[in-house]
Amino acid sequence: MNILINGYYGFDNLGDEAVLLALINQIRAARPDAEITVMSAKPEITAKRYGVDAIHRNDRNLLNRVLAKADLFLSGGGSLIQDVTSWRSPLYYLYIIHLAEAANVKTVIACQGIGPINRNIIRFVTKLILNKVSYITLRDMDSKTYLKEIIGVTEPVTAVAGDPALTIKTETHKRIDAWWEENVSQDKQVLGLALRHTKYNSTDRYNSILCAAKNWAKENDGKLLFIPFMEKEDTSIAKDMTAKLNNEVDTIILDIKEITPSEMIYLISKLKKLIAMRLHAAIFAAVAKTPTVAVSYDPKVASFCFSVDMPSIDITTVDENLLSEELKNVKAPNEEKISKLKHKTINLITKMITTRFLRIK
Repeated sequence: MNILINGYYGFDNLGDEAVLLALINQIRAARPDAEITVMSAKPEITAKRYGVDAIHRNDRNLLNRVLAKADLFLSGGGSLIQDVTSWRSPLYYLYIIHLAEAANVKTVIACQGIGPINRNIIRFVTKLILNKVSYITLRDMDSKTYLKEIIGVTEPVTAVAGDPALTIKTETHKRIDAWWEENVSQDKQVLGLALRHTKYNSTDRYNSILCAAKNWAKENDGKLLFIPFMEKEDTSIAKDMTAKLNNEVDTIILDIKEITPSEMIYLISKLKKLIAMRLHAAIFAAVAKTPTVAVSYDPKVASFCFSVDMPSIDITTVDENLLSEELKNVKAPNEEKISKLKHKTINLITKMITTRFLRIK
C-alpha cells in the first residue's frame, strides 16, 4: 500500500511535525506494509527523521510520479484550509488535493481543522474540491459544522475525533533530563510560556501575560521558561519578553536544537504550570497532564481546551488579574476526556486508511 501525505511539513513547526509523527506511527501500526511518502519543504530532513520517502512540496514532476503509484493520499493534519494567514496557502493545498483526485487516487482529509475561510472564491473552490474526496476526518466539531453549513461540503462521509498529536506516547528522554539538570535549579518551580505572534498583537496584551507570569514566579519563588514551538518566530518573542522583565525574576529560553515532539511533551511534563498560546502547546500539556491556562487567539485553541476541561482566556480579553487568578486555581486537564479523545483519534486514523469503502487492498 502506497500512501502520500501532504501538509505543512519541513518548516520547523513543532506542532505540525508532531501531527506528521503521529500519523506515521498510526499508519505503521495499522498497515505495517505501507510505503509512506511525505511532501516537505525539507525532504532530506523529513526522510531521515521519520524513515520515510520524501519529495519537495513544490516538485510537480516528482509528485506526478508518486501519485501514479499511490493508493491513498492524505491531506493533513493541521489548519491547512484557511485564509487568515495567507490566501495562497489554502489554494496550494486544494490544488494538491485536486491533482490527487485527477490521478484517481483515493483522497482523505486527515484530522484537519477547517477555516476560517473569508474569501468567497476560496470558499467556492473548497466546496468544489472537497465534495469529491473519499473521506473527511476533522479534529473538532466546529470544523464539521463550518464545513457543512458555511462552505457547503456535504457529499463525503465526515467524522470527528481529535488532533493526531494526542496519540504520541509520553516517554523519558535523557537529553531533556540533562538539559533540565544543567539549566533549572532543582528547588525551583517552573512556569512555562509557549507564546506566538498573532494578528491581535499588542503591547498591552503581552504585558498582561508577562505581568501575570512574573507575579506567579515571585509568589512561588519560581522560574519562567519560554518554550519556542517555531524556533525563529517564538524565540524572538521570548527575547523581547525576557528583556522587559529586566532580571526581576529568573528566566530562561529553551534552546535545545531539533527537539522532537516526544521530547517536548516530556519537558512540559516537568513544568509546574504552563501558559499556552500555541494549540500544540496545549495539546502536549494535555498528553503530559500539566496544569495549563491557554490564551486563545483562534477558535481552534478554545475548542480543544473545552474538549479536555482546560481553561482558556480569549486574547482580546486577557488581563493580568484574570490570568493570575486562572494560574492560581488551574488543575490538570481532564484525564478521562483526554483518554477517550486519544482512543477515538487512533480508531479514526485506523479507519481512514483501512475502511472498506475506500476499496484499498
